Amino acid sequence: MSSFQFAILFLLALEVSAEFNCRNERNEPVDWFAVYKMPIYQDTSANGIKDGLAFYYLDSNDPTTLRPSPNNLNSSQQPIAYTLQQLYDKNGDLSVFSVMYNDEPYEESESAKKRKKRATVQKGHTKGVVFSDQTSGIWLVHSVPAFPPPDHYKYPNSGTIYGQTMLCISFDYSELAKIGTQLYYNHPDIYHSNLPTAMIATNPDLALVIGGKYMKEINHLDCQAQYAVKDAMSIHVGLTGEFSYTKDHTKMARSSQPTKPYVCIGDINRMTSQFSRGGGTLCLLDQNLWQAFDVITTENVCPV
Repeated sequence: MSSFQFAILFLLALEVSAEFNCRNERNEPVDWFAVYKMPIYQDTSANGIKDGLAFYYLDSNDPTTLRPSPNNLNSSQQPIAYTLQQLYDKNGDLSVFSVMYNDEPYEESESAKKRKKRATVQKGHTKGVVFSDQTSGIWLVHSVPAFPPPDHYKYPNSGTIYGQTMLCISFDYSELAKIGTQLYYNHPDIYHSNLPTAMIATNPDLALVIGGKYMKEINHLDCQAQYAVKDAMSIHVGLTGEFSYTKDHTKMARSSQPTKPYVCIGDINRMTSQFSRGGGTLCLLDQNLWQAFDVITTENVCPV
């Protein structure tokens, strides 16, 4: 079994005027935000860093600098919790579309643990949350295992040790079908979902995904691609000291050319042992974001 691995580029509609939006640190709507969670680190550069709960944040209203959040990931008063709370407040509302997927799902039973092991081999290396009404929605792509719970906010202990990344985008409902196509290619392990009947006709790929279907054809890689891929060997974010890639489980890429300032945050795993699995990344073309994510201090050239 093989799955596609591809990146999707979104042209976001600005000034989304509707109920669901990514939320900033004041619980105000923003077009997008990005998070770089720090690994456990023994300093005082950010709230919660010694416990692996500290994160740096920026958003579309102030995209120039990654700043340490005053509240850590255990708090309900920070952008990720604010954003997800919109969905939790709609629990039981069958008019709202939602899907949570993670190759290490939020489950606590023994049967769920067995399902996690099976998913590691059979499904994509994907992690995210999408929810929407028929006006607007949000897509949160991330790299955190066993996150988030389907009915309440809680950051997992399993996500504290290593560095992680998240990207939230707000979108108009007309963009949901594109997200459905991305998920159809990626073969996500879904642990929570609701697709209203009224949304099925305009989101056919999404309906297939919710029904357990996915793209099975093989997409051949272009081995003559003109761009080299380099691996980050060490990282330095904000006021936090430099740390090794062995402490970093982020799924982040940054273009090397300032004339093409792409930053990509996703869930795909580039280890050779994971090449047969699906996964993706969400890329933004933004000069300020590109400069803010200049965090790689040493690198090497990937041999594959």
